[in-house]
Amino acid sequence: MQVKPWSEKDQAETTVNNALISVLVLERVGGQLPMRTTLSDEDKDQIYGLYRELAYLNIAHRDIRYYNLVCAPPTPSSSSAPFPFLHKKSPFTKKTYKYRLVDFDRSRRINLTFEEQAINDFCWIENIILGAEAGQILDPTSSQLAMMSWSKD
Repeated sequence: MQVKPWSEKDQAETTVNNALISVLVLERVGGQLPMRTTLSDEDKDQIYGLYRELAYLNIAHRDIRYYNLVCAPPTPSSSSAPFPFLHKKSPFTKKTYKYRLVDFDRSRRINLTFEEQAINDFCWIENIILGAEAGQILDPTSSQLAMMSWSKD
């Protein structure tokens, strides 16, 4: 018996009228940001860097929350690890990040400049970092996220 993800009779013609692209990427990740620990300047730069990477691509994450920022998996002990791509360097900054962003279901392509996007995200990211250092989760509410500027329109 051959197993297929769906049968041809289940397929339906669909029309997509927006620019949403959904991709499922699975990676074993570490835990959350440590609570009640002062992050080093390097760690803070790493976190801000993740969002800068998206800004280079004109993508807004649109769900900047404590639980959507996780630690990267530990570095494989050998180059023959099953997933050697996990620690590849960024094509933009040539960095390897020790954190990951997750939950991209609200992400969109945007028409802001890199600088506008950085200003838009900075205070939210800073709140997450300061909150974690103080032992609090300071996530924006849904209404606050809705008010964030994602385009020049």
